[in-house]
Amino acid sequence: MEHLPKGPVLIIFYHPVCTIDYFFLIARLFKETGRECFSICDHAIYRFPGKLLNLNHAFFLKISECVEILKKGHLLGISPGGAREVNFSNDYNIMWGNSTGFTREPIIPMLIQNVCETFRNIGKSSEQNILYSLVDQEI
Repeated sequence: MEHLPKGPVLIIFYHPVCTIDYFFLIARLFKETGRECFSICDHAIYRFPGKLLNLNHAFFLKISECVEILKKGHLLGISPGGAREVNFSNDYNIMWGNSTGFTREPIIPMLIQNVCETFRNIGKSSEQNILYSLVDQEI
């Protein structure tokens, strides 16, 4: 925390099945520095209780809204690929889509080794079927 730059910062994190490591980080950031971290989330996630996401500053944001957050000096968490790439396989390919552009803000990469082991997929549960249908991805 002592090396966290003042002003706008991008936190780029890996998106496992559950982003528990990221939630712990932003909670600790707020507790120790008082700084809030805004997070980009997929529009499909808003099919879950939206109030919970809003309380954690998780929003479906446009690029212009992200720029405004950074201009105000806030932290912004981004998980490239997000929910659409959470369950990769041996034939996994990054889905770049229309992703373009760069920022001149400090970037803090974040990865916790073996965080995927927190939630191991065994078979096809009804919860997995719901999750996959929400993010329009095949099982």
